Amino acid sequence: MPVKQDFEVGAIHALSATNCIARLGGTNSTVSGNATVTALVAAIRALPVQAGTSPDLIEKVAQGIEHGVLAGVLSSTHGYTTISGMATGIAAQIPGYESTFAGFLPQ
Repeated sequence: MPVKQDFEVGAIHALSATNCIARLGGTNSTVSGNATVTALVAAIRALPVQAGTSPDLIEKVAQGIEHGVLAGVLSSTHGYTTISGMATGIAAQIPGYESTFAGFLPQ
């Protein structure tokens, strides 16, 4: 079911954030090993800063995942086992967005 228009920006933020998890050094295990959004967000925030990332980017990705819950595209117990599976599940709820979209993390 498509996300309500009022929550579309939060959903797009969640999709972009999901597709940035690997860029931060996260893996499918980061998603599958943290079955709740609270645990997943904590795991993302615990990722070390590496080349091409920053504490600010890590925080934006963590917040993007939280926005997914607020927008209704992620449940608090998400059930995803891969980054791409999570992105596909979110994108299916946002008309006009591909699962690989990673172009929006708010300033």
